Amino acid sequence: MDAITVTMDFPRDILLAADISEINVQSDIRKHLALYMFKERILSFGKSVELSGMNKMEFMELAGSKSISLNYDADDYREDLMTIIENLLPDDEAMPDDFDEPLDVMDASMSSTDFWDNEVDDKIWNSQ
Repeated sequence: MDAITVTMDFPRDILLAADISEINVQSDIRKHLALYMFKERILSFGKSVELSGMNKMEFMELAGSKSISLNYDADDYREDLMTIIENLLPDDEAMPDDFDEPLDVMDASMSSTDFWDNEVDDKIWNSQ
């Protein structure tokens, strides 16, 4: 990972008010920043997890403890799928030309569920 190092000074009273431990200041600030950027939809779920330095389950639990909705959508899924496939490929192998096929199937399955999610169907199915 290509990274930039940032050095900042924080007043102790601000760290205390933000419930950030002096011992774990760097990791706590990364988590807070990742949660904020995810909540504001600046970063995707996967990128927020990466920034936080946590695994997905830990990040999901932290977000839940702060009442932050996961909002995990098709774009997040697509990004995670790309990451998984890229990590499975050997270093010297490129992405297959027909890679869009699994994504097309995912899009089709999601649009087919959207097809049934409308007021007319709700009235018919819920009136019985």
